[in-house]
Amino acid sequence: MGVTEFAFTRLMTCGHCKSGVTADEKRRQMKNGSMKSYVYYRCTHSRNIACHAPGIREEELIKQLIDILDGLSLNASAVKRKIDDEFKRFSRFALDVLGVTDQQKAQKINQRKYVEYLLTNGTMTEKRELLASFTSKILLKNGSIYLTQQEKSI
Repeated sequence: MGVTEFAFTRLMTCGHCKSGVTADEKRRQMKNGSMKSYVYYRCTHSRNIACHAPGIREEELIKQLIDILDGLSLNASAVKRKIDDEFKRFSRFALDVLGVTDQQKAQKINQRKYVEYLLTNGTMTEKRELLASFTSKILLKNGSIYLTQQEKSI
């Protein structure tokens, strides 16, 4: 069995002991016989074997990341540039493939909804690139996500 890759590993640090954050996939058999899998992110304990920091389920992690992005000044961040690049790509797609002739219509996409879409439905690479564009470190502390500092204007 191969090694499973997770979208948000190596992008966060434990807020208690400064170790890295890893992910585990847990499977549970449901009453109807089907299997449900859940991904949990937790401290690796590499710097403190006794660290008891709680983990977080991926769905909650994504929700908190979306909330953090809402609080950022996206106009002044690398995240904004990443989103703008994706909008330009989408606009070209809308024009060339979908036949949308009104360029302004193609660009009128809610940025928050787009980020939410990327975090919930994007590829692992898209999720990693989005979070890697933060200028602040992401901390997992007490089951919540924090930025080490507020995003600064560039």
